Amino acid sequence: VVSETLLDTSALVPDRALGPNVLLHVGGKPFLVGGFMSGPPTPPNTAELYAVPLSDDLHGFSAAPVRLVVPGASYVQRVTRGRYVNGTLIINYVAKQAQSAQVQATSEFLALFDVAAGFALLSQTQVQDKEVVDNHSSFEVFGDRLVLFQQQANEKVSIKVFRLRQ
Repeated sequence: VVSETLLDTSALVPDRALGPNVLLHVGGKPFLVGGFMSGPPTPPNTAELYAVPLSDDLHGFSAAPVRLVVPGASYVQRVTRGRYVNGTLIINYVAKQAQSAQVQATSEFLALFDVAAGFALLSQTQVQDKEVVDNHSSFEVFGDRLVLFQQQANEKVSIKVFRLRQ
């Protein structure tokens, strides 16, 4: 360890706690991208995605968080992977949807955001609609293809390939 800093995220999004997140460079600047939750994933609690700009030395925040709007996801609890490619922020996230006070559906999504347009949503794709477990999926970008790996039952891994628009 050559340096250590403790960042206080409690004031970034009032009355919200940061969930699982990713650290990445977006346009040459460091960002923390994750879900901020009002409480556990039970109604009436909610969680939304934010991109938080960090200072270049990672010792503080350089601007206010930017909300990443993802329609249809009422409780975005964790971001498992992020990449910045050609002006586009790409994230893999998990969201819960309350079906009742006791039953919730968990889904996994890929979302693409236009950074130059204030992180406007370009595309969102639901990639799994059954219970998923923390960090059991990942993706990488190879040229104009996004390759998504997801753990499945019985020690299987599914591989989905998406073509990225130029």
